[in-house]
Amino acid sequence: MIDLSTIEQIYLYPGRTDMRLGMNGLRKLAGEMNNDCLYVFCGMGKNQIKIIHQTEDSTWLYQKKLKKGKFSWPIEGEKTLVDNEQLIWVIEGISLINKIESKNKNKSYDFI
Repeated sequence: MIDLSTIEQIYLYPGRTDMRLGMNGLRKLAGEMNNDCLYVFCGMGKNQIKIIHQTEDSTWLYQKKLKKGKFSWPIEGEKTLVDNEQLIWVIEGISLINKIESKNKNKSYDFI
């Protein structure tokens, strides 16, 4: 598992991501990446997420696929910074809708 104590920032990417993309494809979507940061993407079916972890000397790819249920995920908007606790909520399948909406009061997100 990821050692969240070493993570500086966590970026959640709203929208549906093609999970056929591997590490290089997701890195292109993320753009410029910083060390000790996580980049979190969700699939079109909202039943799987992928996390890119950029370190000084390597890049890690983590994936979680749900057998039942779906992740609550914003379908549009800009990338959003989340904290460690919120990332755990995402991984455990807990909704972040209220957290993201209250954090970005001037932005509106549609959730499926």
